[in-house]
Amino acid sequence: MNTNSLKNDDQMKPYMINVQNKFEAFIQASPKECSVPVPLVMQYGSEESVDTSAPSGIVEIDIHATKRRNLFFSTVCANFSTMAAGNAMAWSSPSIPNMMDQGLIDEYEAAWLTSMLAVGASIGPFLAYRLVESFGRKKLLILDMVLLIFSWVLLGLAPSIAPHLPVNTAVDGIQIMYVARFFSGISVGCIFMVTPMYIAEIADTRVRSALGSLFTLFLIFGYLVEYSIGPYFSSTVLVLVSFISPITCLTIFCTVLPESPLYLMGKGEREAATSALQWLRRREDVSDEIKEIEVSLEESRTTDLVSWSQLLTTRGHLKCLYYVITLILFQQLSGVTVILFYSEPILKMTSSDLSPAVGTILLAVVYMLASFWAPGLTAKFGIKRLLVLSSIGCCFFLGALAFYFYLDQVKVNLDSFKWVPVACNVLYFSFHSIGLSSGPWALMGEFYSPSIKAKSSALTASFCWMFVFILSKLFPPISISLGPAICFAVFSAFCFVCTLYIVILLPDTSGMSLFQIQKLLYEGKK
Repeated sequence: MNTNSLKNDDQMKPYMINVQNKFEAFIQASPKECSVPVPLVMQYGSEESVDTSAPSGIVEIDIHATKRRNLFFSTVCANFSTMAAGNAMAWSSPSIPNMMDQGLIDEYEAAWLTSMLAVGASIGPFLAYRLVESFGRKKLLILDMVLLIFSWVLLGLAPSIAPHLPVNTAVDGIQIMYVARFFSGISVGCIFMVTPMYIAEIADTRVRSALGSLFTLFLIFGYLVEYSIGPYFSSTVLVLVSFISPITCLTIFCTVLPESPLYLMGKGEREAATSALQWLRRREDVSDEIKEIEVSLEESRTTDLVSWSQLLTTRGHLKCLYYVITLILFQQLSGVTVILFYSEPILKMTSSDLSPAVGTILLAVVYMLASFWAPGLTAKFGIKRLLVLSSIGCCFFLGALAFYFYLDQVKVNLDSFKWVPVACNVLYFSFHSIGLSSGPWALMGEFYSPSIKAKSSALTASFCWMFVFILSKLFPPISISLGPAICFAVFSAFCFVCTLYIVILLPDTSGMSLFQIQKLLYEGKK
């Protein structure tokens, strides 16, 4: 054996992740990088203990790229489902203005067409919670892709299907599109629960967080594809482009990618689990990992999972739900999903020199780049401080945008300030990404103990999508009747209230272990 190699490994240890061999039944895959519902994740090794002697914001990981080639390939392919979810979520931004310009839909129908995805997505987490253990991660993702492809077929063919329905059928093209968006929402809700779970379970401990962070990047890249194609091509072309991600994911899952080894071991299929791990690790001897999985499964069977009635009646559990769901509510009341869903119509209202199509592309690029900063900043400053900074920044720039809309409404000459709306949106997303986008999901991973994590995570994700539905449904009629200035002023005010809530009521868990956090929440003691 090469002694120099051993020496180098010893030198790297202070900077490597120290993985404790204990089991948490459900944890977040990558809670610090996602602005949308992130699922409960089964994994057999948490990354709680990180050596802080490493340079600030840097965690050195010993990655043998050639040995992990199959793992990286599997992660990227699985994240095509995430990109497909981003396509579905962002479809409304370029499509709704085109359909309204052609007189195909009115404001009322536009609101329903946008918000129906959120209705389906609020159901998706509970379906995933019920089906993921019986179907498995791989099969459930395959079913999700089939459902998503079917929804795109319905959406693309809706105008052609309606005329061929029986005369006495009170169904038209727009109602078929509602159904399509509902189905796509169910698929999106399941994807947000299952894809990070699958990635966390196939990844080894040293690269799990790094691979989990790809979820956000693929999601925003899905937005970017829709924003880039939609304004310049027909709706048919946009639908065809949106087929690429789910079809790619479906094909590779059906032909190449293995099932989660953890799921296979849980079903007693030791030989299949060993074979899957051997392919993922590209080595024959995976006995140590198989033993770790066995230990984790045995420990998980001794974990007393609470019932729904216990979750909703026990004071400590309700306290955890209160903190996280309240923060999720403020996250959505900051207007992030509304702006993502209606970014092109919003920019069109501003009469900016920059075209709405280019503006939405710029916002997606900024959002993607800003997401790179979140993990390092969170590690350095803590979640609570970043939440305060994020909410203050969002409050200021939403207020500035509201003031611009007000001046425009009262006919003040703004020719010299047409750059302001785009700048405000760019800075808003920059501040949102470092705290309000990621913070609530990071706290969900800390506040929810293993005994409640499965049910609480599904409930939280469902609540989040319900908030998305309400806001995306109400925004168009309110912005038309009261003006966009009122809408953005309200969003700004909620960001201010959110700041007060975080400063006064939200516990600061920086530097605390998971045990200390649970003791603080349930007993009120550090």
